[in-house]
Amino acid sequence: MRHLTLLAGFLFWGSVLLGARFEPPVVDSRAVRSESYRVEVQGAPVFVTKFRDISYTSFSFDGEVTVTVHAAEPVKEFNLSPHSARIAATVRGSAVTFRVDRPRHLVLTVNGGEKLFLFAESIEPDAPRPGAPGVTNVLDYGVDPTGGRLDTARLQRAIDEVAARKGTLYVPPGVYLTGALVLKSNLTLYLAGGSRLLFSDNPDDYPQEPGTDEKLIVYDSDLWFRLNRTDASYRRSLLIDEARHVRVAGRGILDGRGKILRPLRAISFVFVRKSADVVFEGITLLDSPQYNAHVLVSERVTFRNVKIISDQSVHNTDGIDPDSSKDVLIDRCFLFTADDGVSPKATRQTGLGGDLERLTVRNCVFLSQTSATKFGNETFGGVQRDILFENNDILEADRAITISTLDGYGYENVRFIDTRIERLLPLKRTFPLQIQVRRRNPAGQAGWVHNVLFRNLTIEQEYPRPSQIAGLDENHEVRGVRFENLVIAGKVRLSAAEANIVIGPHARDITFSK
Repeated sequence: MRHLTLLAGFLFWGSVLLGARFEPPVVDSRAVRSESYRVEVQGAPVFVTKFRDISYTSFSFDGEVTVTVHAAEPVKEFNLSPHSARIAATVRGSAVTFRVDRPRHLVLTVNGGEKLFLFAESIEPDAPRPGAPGVTNVLDYGVDPTGGRLDTARLQRAIDEVAARKGTLYVPPGVYLTGALVLKSNLTLYLAGGSRLLFSDNPDDYPQEPGTDEKLIVYDSDLWFRLNRTDASYRRSLLIDEARHVRVAGRGILDGRGKILRPLRAISFVFVRKSADVVFEGITLLDSPQYNAHVLVSERVTFRNVKIISDQSVHNTDGIDPDSSKDVLIDRCFLFTADDGVSPKATRQTGLGGDLERLTVRNCVFLSQTSATKFGNETFGGVQRDILFENNDILEADRAITISTLDGYGYENVRFIDTRIERLLPLKRTFPLQIQVRRRNPAGQAGWVHNVLFRNLTIEQEYPRPSQIAGLDENHEVRGVRFENLVIAGKVRLSAAEANIVIGPHARDITFSK
């Protein structure tokens, strides 16, 4: 790792002399170099990592920098998203060059091939340093930084003792092999760039929650109806339970080993339950075994600049699922998922439920094989209200936005402002919008959807399958959906017919305006 640190220092000071500051990524020993792309920033190489069928890289900078991406073949065509960034690029041979003047999450494809994720980040202003007051180096606990030994007990002891001192546990560059970890109140867990918490590929290293029955972890609507809840998992990789003032930050990686674990057990990656004042910032969640982050019955939970990179062959890898929680903020996150990107829920998992209130999702980038954002289907536990989805780019999904209530309760006061939809995948359910009220079971309860605003919703292309809005009956209806400046394929649409939206029964007060 020493040569990587020296290289990073050389490139940093060299870039200062050239008039722009940037820091290349520090990578760990498990990073695999991409053969599809090479990247230069200010003329200096940065490491590009290969993960499954995509590549990704990151760098930190101040000011404005020039980025050159070298593909493995001559560039005949390319796409640089989000298109809303309006970044002009030039092509020369197999190289695509452009300038970046602010932190952004970008996706480049060349000749319709492999995706390259580029995470252009700001330089961390106040990163903790080992030896500073209140900062404890995890190496002081004798953990193995090579990933050669399972160190769950040592890591947990470090977490417990540093939390008791209300301190910061610093994880330096290296690979740390671990099973399930529980974060405690008053702890900052700082993962330096080049650090990787590598979760074990043995499901026995994730103890099952006492008193639970894994036979209930099945996709079965009739079972869910009988239980009046859905339980996604009883094992967790990283648990924050009945804790306050917890922060997980830095440019390191949580590696969930989902491709291996998912066929063996249902294991949630990051699970926050009955907690408050929790922050995740800057980190990367890689290869989740199930939901990337599930927030259940908690308050004031923030995800800021979190990069989620899932294996899209691993099912149920939702991005972030706020569940019966209050004051959740998802800001400037990147969500590459097989399942829903952000999915507000009311699952009543293990009997815990309540209203979901004041959720904000803003400045995010979504790529999903299903819905980019999906409200429901689980609506067992309470009303979901006062939700703001603002300034987000949906780069690809089969459905961009779904609001679905199946189990009673409903949604009210939901706003989508400045939402941009670039591409819908050619799958069986391809359409931009769906708002529906249904019953999971004929004997079950039904909900409602009231007061939904779409302002400045832009859909780049027209799609043959129509969007859908429909209630269930006169007591369980969709009411008060407003479209202000709905633009599809460059044209403002002022009616359901122009927008290719089918208004079904028990849906009223659906309006369109400029």
